[in-house]
Amino acid sequence: MKIYAIHNGTGSKQYRLIPQLKAFQERGDEVILEKHDDKNMIEHIDWADIVIFQMVLSLEWIKYAKSKGKKVIFECDDLIHIVPKTHYAYKETKGIKNRLKYWWLFWRVFRLCDGFISTNKYLDRKYGWIAKKSFVFSNYCDISHWIRPYKGNTTEDIRLLWAGSTSHTGDLQMIQPVIKRIMDKYPQVKFIYIGHGGIQSDNLQAKFIYGEDIFNDLGGKRESLLSVPANIYPHILASLQADIAIAPLEKNYFNKFKSQCKFLEYAINKIPTVYSKWFYTDAIGLKADTQDEWFIAISYLIENYSERKEMARNAYDEVLNKYDIRLHINKYINFIDEI
Repeated sequence: MKIYAIHNGTGSKQYRLIPQLKAFQERGDEVILEKHDDKNMIEHIDWADIVIFQMVLSLEWIKYAKSKGKKVIFECDDLIHIVPKTHYAYKETKGIKNRLKYWWLFWRVFRLCDGFISTNKYLDRKYGWIAKKSFVFSNYCDISHWIRPYKGNTTEDIRLLWAGSTSHTGDLQMIQPVIKRIMDKYPQVKFIYIGHGGIQSDNLQAKFIYGEDIFNDLGGKRESLLSVPANIYPHILASLQADIAIAPLEKNYFNKFKSQCKFLEYAINKIPTVYSKWFYTDAIGLKADTQDEWFIAISYLIENYSERKEMARNAYDEVLNKYDIRLHINKYINFIDEI
């Protein structure tokens, strides 16, 4: 079988395409993975038996693939047509007119698809019914990608980590007052944020390029790091010497459709974590929703070294025993084979 996968240029391909395509390669199938601006797209579609569009909502290219008799699958890991005001795509999606425009596009695109694969039941119910077949395949951990030698903290600080993408502005704004309270109470805490939130700089050009520093008024000790390519992110995450991590999510409609991949990333690095209670229902760690709950949970981990080490070991074992993608990949392969 020949599989051509087109990704949208984000790091989600490390969860949604790369480990799956590796499994097909190991079976003896041929695969090509390219970004949506692939100059050889026509040639690759003509070559393939199956074409997978990962969050690439292109009616033109899907029509072309179908005209050539190819099986087409749409891979979806996010809500597309509704985002919060703090999201970078809000202007493109706000209002009834824009949402109706999206739904008209969804109908024309997804009804052509032989398969629709999504990360959870909510996305499946929202969009999957339009395609000929749908399948829910959660995010799992590609162990060979994520396990890297973890660098323990060699400083006297307690290093508190947040990591994420540009779609998390609202989540950072929500947690900012809590982090300030933590740093006021615990002078030994150093806050590290990577991937979003701005950088520490008074330079106007830096602010224009990277955005305002959301944590500018925290005081205390902190580090800001720019986002890094997805293929080296596991190396960076393992090198940050984090003692504790946080995974806050605003309780809104858009976030309901996300997946619990932060649990996988922190757990595989044995970083004890506080998670948003309303969303991370299955994650091993402390849970919080209100700002007081967040403050209490983070404080507990700061003050209890042995408990956080035990929590980290339990979370790590959970990922290895239940979320290793190799334990689940046959279900994905079978779905593609059926199509």
